[in-house]
Amino acid sequence: MLAVVSDSSPLIYLTRLGQFHLLRCLHDAVIVPQAVWQEVAVGGQGLPESGALRTAVAEGWIQVKTPHALPATLGAAGAHLGRGDVE
Repeated sequence: MLAVVSDSSPLIYLTRLGQFHLLRCLHDAVIVPQAVWQEVAVGGQGLPESGALRTAVAEGWIQVKTPHALPATLGAAGAHLGRGDVE
């Protein structure tokens, strides 16, 4: 099974390009971290990408998951990452 964990950028840009369905075609499982859900579905409420993500989760082909553990430190790169990138 080919699974992928998606950040917000592919969700947003594939929706805006009218190609959101490619995620479903290319991957057996798509996982979205909780922080990405908050950013896209909640923070972007009213935008097309919010609706696309909400529909995909309701249909069950995208799953929202919270990571069991996060790295204690990511070094210098961690200072430039958002919560969704870290998760």
